Amino acid sequence: LSYNASSISSWYMGLLEWSPLLTKTVTTATIGILGDTTAQYFETKALESAKQEKMCESTSTSTNAPPSWLHNYDRRRGLAYFGENILISGPLLHFAYNFMEHILPTSFGGRSAIFAALGQALIDNFVLDTIFLAMAFTSTGIAEGYVREIPAQFRKDFVPTLMMGWVAGLCLMPVQFCLFRFLPLSLRVLGVNMIDVFWEAYVSYMIHRRRREAANEQ
Repeated sequence: LSYNASSISSWYMGLLEWSPLLTKTVTTATIGILGDTTAQYFETKALESAKQEKMCESTSTSTNAPPSWLHNYDRRRGLAYFGENILISGPLLHFAYNFMEHILPTSFGGRSAIFAALGQALIDNFVLDTIFLAMAFTSTGIAEGYVREIPAQFRKDFVPTLMMGWVAGLCLMPVQFCLFRFLPLSLRVLGVNMIDVFWEAYVSYMIHRRRREAANEQ
């Protein structure tokens, strides 16, 4: 097991050396679609549970088990989220983290590195997350055919989602600080993405909540 982990680590580091931008964007997109899949899973389970309760209230006869959640998986939504991460969020993370390290270097050590890592964590949480969320609302709306609904969804859901994201970011601030302080620059995108899986799931849920309700009403 340790040998396999070492081999995977060496393989990933080789990919980072060969093409850092491509490797980071694919990593971001993969973890992003994992978050969206998690959101879709829980959304489908909640919908099935609600339907079962209504059916039990209306009839005492037995019914067939509902289909697997994969049967209801929204492929267009998944592709839209994957595309947003691989075309927008992934490249933005790569260049933004490089720029942050340039203006707030953590390589000098000592107290300056501590303040630099803290500054990078704050920028990531309050500035980059705001940009990512706005991009996600816009790009997935375009890709999924909800262009007209984008302004209304911004008014209703953007600020509550952003506030929750900031709260979650503050809770994870110690972890983010350690990532920016001790991880090499090439691995920071991967490190932040790994702790953001549930954040990705929450964002996907909030983005698609009203879209899913509208689709179910049709």
